[in-house]
Parts: sequence; C-alpha cells; structure tokens
Amino acid sequence: MKNILYMLAFLPLVAFSETKYEIAKELVNLNFEQEEALNTLQNTLAEHRERTIKLLTDTFEVEGLPQDIIALNEQLKLDAYDSELFIMDFGALKDAAAMDMAENFTYDELLEIRTLYLRSIYKKLISLNKNNMRSIEEYTSQWRIHNEELVAKFQKRAMEINKLTKEFIDTKIEKQH
Repeated sequence: MKNILYMLAFLPLVAFSETKYEIAKELVNLNFEQEEALNTLQNTLAEHRERTIKLLTDTFEVEGLPQDIIALNEQLKLDAYDSELFIMDFGALKDAAAMDMAENFTYDELLEIRTLYLRSIYKKLISLNKNNMRSIEEYTSQWRIHNEELVAKFQKRAMEINKLTKEFIDTKIEKQH
C-alpha cells in the first residue's frame, strides 16, 4: 500500500515532465534564426519551382505547331504544378532537427539551451544577426538581379540563334522541294 501511495504521488510529476524531444521541439521553434532561414528557404524553393516549371514548359514560337504537341506541353505544365517539385515538408524538417537535438544533447543541456534562448543577450545577438542578414540579402539581391539580366541577355541571343536556325532549316527544306 505504501508503494502504491508513493507511485500515486510520483505519477503526476512523471506525467507532466517534458521529454527530451519535447524540449528539443520547443528549442527548434524558439530558434528565430533557424525560423527565418526556413522561411527564406521556402520562398527560394517557391521561386525555383516557378522558374523550373516555366523553363520546362516554355515552348518555341512555332507556327502551326500540332495540337497534340501543344496538349502534351499543357499536360506537362499541369503535372508539374500538381507535383511536389521543390515543395518541402517543413514540419518534417523541424521534427528531424528536434530529433537530432534530442539525440545529441542531454536533458540538462537542453534545459540550459532553453534558458539561453530566453535570455536578453541571446535576443540581442539575434537582433544583430538580423541586421547582418539584411545586409547580406541586399547584396545577394543585387547579385541575383545582375545574374537575371545576364540570363535574359543570353536567352535573347539564344532565341535569335534558334530563329536563324529555324529559318535555315525552313530554307533548306524549301530548296529540297
């Protein structure tokens, strides 16, 4: 009977204690830098998705292109949009990060990290890192714009070459008839 009373008194403490995984999951959610990085990654993947689908489904301007080819290209576009192309499960990614933390830190270390995350010095560090990230984003934005301009320039030249090639082929076919 004494053991049962002891277990009944101890049971609420066990029932309400946090597991390593629960603390790690909280830490993943408290990590503002990681959260911003995931948001940036999500936006980047969305941009890559749109660009890739456009690249895969843009067709040359060809007069009299048969309807079956047009339909195949439209179906490709629909299938690409319906697919998981460049779509990531960020919940599963966070779960994996939490599992990794739970496996690599002791219970006490996880509690210590949580205490650190809640301290003002950590929040100040995060604020400074955000400012640094804005500077990096400005630079990479300008770099990306420059590269997009280069791609557009080369793409225009490639289209002109394709047009000349098509004209050459059309002329060659006409001469054969």
